Amino acid sequence: APAQVVRTMGKATAGLSIAQMIGIPLGAFLAAISWRASFIAIGLASAVVTGILVLAFPHVTTAKGSQADTGYRAVFSSRRLVVSLCAYFVFQTGNFAALSFFGSWFSRDFSLDTTGIGVAMLIVGAGNTLGSLYGHRLVSRWGNPRSLVIGILAMSAGYACIAITTNLPVGVALLAIIMACGGFVFPVMMATLQGNAGNARGTVSSLSNVAMYGGTTIGAAIAGPLFAHTSQFSGIGSLALGAFLVALGLFHKAK
Repeated sequence: APAQVVRTMGKATAGLSIAQMIGIPLGAFLAAISWRASFIAIGLASAVVTGILVLAFPHVTTAKGSQADTGYRAVFSSRRLVVSLCAYFVFQTGNFAALSFFGSWFSRDFSLDTTGIGVAMLIVGAGNTLGSLYGHRLVSRWGNPRSLVIGILAMSAGYACIAITTNLPVGVALLAIIMACGGFVFPVMMATLQGNAGNARGTVSSLSNVAMYGGTTIGAAIAGPLFAHTSQFSGIGSLALGAFLVALGLFHKAK
């Protein structure tokens, strides 16, 4: 139901956050033993999860309505949905441009080893998990539009501060706060997209993933040279800040 979308997406996002919180440090610890160990663990875990999904995944009912109401034509004929998906793409470009280089920043500028990076990412992931699990309480008080604005502006302010910080504890704390805001705002963005989707909710979810991974690819490609040629996290932080503000403008335009 529409009233439960934000809370439900928050739980789903919390799963992603917990996976990040546990998986990244675990991968770092395994990599300290051997780079092969992480891939062996991923392969074994994937086999187990695949078996569980085959046995336990619930039956998914087909949405009511004609195929025209659920396919790509319905999505791309809606200006609101197209602009919202573009906004989501831009947001994730900045988001993953930054996220992809947290570890590199910790290593280059603070000389953390693999284990230290894992611990730092554990703290950052904990912030994301808390935002995902409990952010819906603020959303229910503020409403989706206001929550979207507050969340994106808070993340923008966080990266503005990250761009100039040279202190490791401050940097880790800021990243944890930024990711908490991300965990809070991500379900709101998905609820915004789903609220405009009509019967095409599955198609919109698929396109949202395309936008996210497209943003991840482009963001990381742009962020690499920026990180190499700028001091501290200034280049990538500025990229994330600019992307978030553009995304916020596009979400506003999609109303």
